[in-house]
Amino acid sequence: MVFSEEKARGVKQPHDESLVIMLMIEGFNTRRILVDNGSSTDIIHLSAFLQLKVYPSRLCPFESSLLNFSGVKVYPKGVMTLMVTTENHTWIIERKNLETIEALETVELVEGEPTEVMNVRANLSPDMKKGIMEFLKRNLDVFVWSHKDMLGISEDVIQHRLNVDPRKKPVQQRRRVFAPKRNKTIMDEVNKLLTAKFIREVYYSE
Repeated sequence: MVFSEEKARGVKQPHDESLVIMLMIEGFNTRRILVDNGSSTDIIHLSAFLQLKVYPSRLCPFESSLLNFSGVKVYPKGVMTLMVTTENHTWIIERKNLETIEALETVELVEGEPTEVMNVRANLSPDMKKGIMEFLKRNLDVFVWSHKDMLGISEDVIQHRLNVDPRKKPVQQRRRVFAPKRNKTIMDEVNKLLTAKFIREVYYSE
């Protein structure tokens, strides 16, 4: 989905207004849509899939695993083709050709450390696999396996700041409520960042 310069005419810049998108997926009205810069994998959660009332028989087997945001390996139920419709356009999200999906092999970069692993193609030649493994092990210092392994970036290199007007009064956003399982995942990630001192807690008078 792209927007041309013509579509941007008349929009006050810098543009920070909400973008509202409504889609029909297999005839089901989708109310919450995340817009990002693209992904190599189109994923739909099982709960959303069940709400679509699509026949499970349309799922085709999928043998490869995926890593979730917590770094845990998960196995999809399968792949399928879905029809997505918006106001004037229709897209077909097709499943990948199963013949082109290559199996992956998990290899340890540090012996005895099951968390410090990489996935490589399972059908590599012995010489190619050996060369890749030697290269990865020679450059172990560039990999991080947890937040505590990240030493940070000097502020002389890059800084992030919020583009806000200091003359305006801050507005406190309404607290978002998540399901218990999702809330636990969020808190686990926040605690990791706090432990690594990537972020810190602040207090406001209001």
